[in-house]
Amino acid sequence: MFSGKASRDEKLAFMFSVYDVDGDGILSRDDLLIMLRQLAGSSMSDAELDEVIDRVLKETQASAPATNASVHGIDLQTYKTTLAGVDLSHMVVEVPIEY
Repeated sequence: MFSGKASRDEKLAFMFSVYDVDGDGILSRDDLLIMLRQLAGSSMSDAELDEVIDRVLKETQASAPATNASVHGIDLQTYKTTLAGVDLSHMVVEVPIEY
């Protein structure tokens, strides 16, 4: 999905699906906690993880219009709106082809 041919929307949708651990279409506190634990390992305490999640949810809700989803987490549209100014052009994975 991170080929040079993938559109911005495709990249964002793929990234969202990775973080949406339970596949319910909402990045919930639980989804974010699971992902952060995977990424941070034991380098962050539960209190630090909670602080990061609180900040992410607060900043996301502040940058996107209020929706029902924003009360419970981050939906795909809110995710896209929040990342609107982020450059994704460097997010390309090339798979070598052996001949």
